[in-house]
Amino acid sequence: PKLLTKLRSTSPAARKDAAEELGRRAAEDPAAVAGLLEALADKGNRGPGAVFPADVNSTREAAVVALLAAGGSGRAALTEKGIPALT
Repeated sequence: PKLLTKLRSTSPAARKDAAEELGRRAAEDPAAVAGLLEALADKGNRGPGAVFPADVNSTREAAVVALLAAGGSGRAALTEKGIPALT
């Protein structure tokens, strides 16, 4: 629950950190997958001129990376529910 709350923080860095940690837990925690799917709606990023190609630059991007890293359950959730959330 603490990480899910952190995922809604006003701090972009805190949201990114929470997404990464939830990604590590997503393989065995369905609530982590649900939180990461919810994070896909966050359209915030680092801002103009602060985007770097080699870095994760938004909560959405961190959530996608985390879901992919979670393995089969994360990939399935991203395919079934995440892709529509990104469009």
